[in-house]
Amino acid sequence: MRKHNRIFKEIFRRESKVVWIYVAKETTVDPIEKNVSLNYLTPIPVKGIVTDLTATQARWKISGIEISKAKSIVLPNNCKSLIELSYKVVIDNVEYVGWKENGKAQIRENGQYIEFLVYTL
Repeated sequence: MRKHNRIFKEIFRRESKVVWIYVAKETTVDPIEKNVSLNYLTPIPVKGIVTDLTATQARWKISGIEISKAKSIVLPNNCKSLIELSYKVVIDNVEYVGWKENGKAQIRENGQYIEFLVYTL
């Protein structure tokens, strides 16, 4: 197990990119119609391994959503609460939205790391 952990840490060190995570504050514009405005806070940079998903992979992993481009991000476990609060993610100056069901981010835990799926509309 330690050998696998050491290998993954080395891959993480070599292949990781900077991922900008945006958290927003919701303000109610019209309480009767429940219109909400988002004010994005300062982005938080996090290093993660970013991989592209093919159309077939995206269709199986993110079911029910029509997407144009999707990515899988592997992050350390300590970023889980930050991902749950995120509204958008920026990778290489391209904005992505996290995959959420019922308002909750869909995160897959893999030991010390988590996997988060993002897509563009």
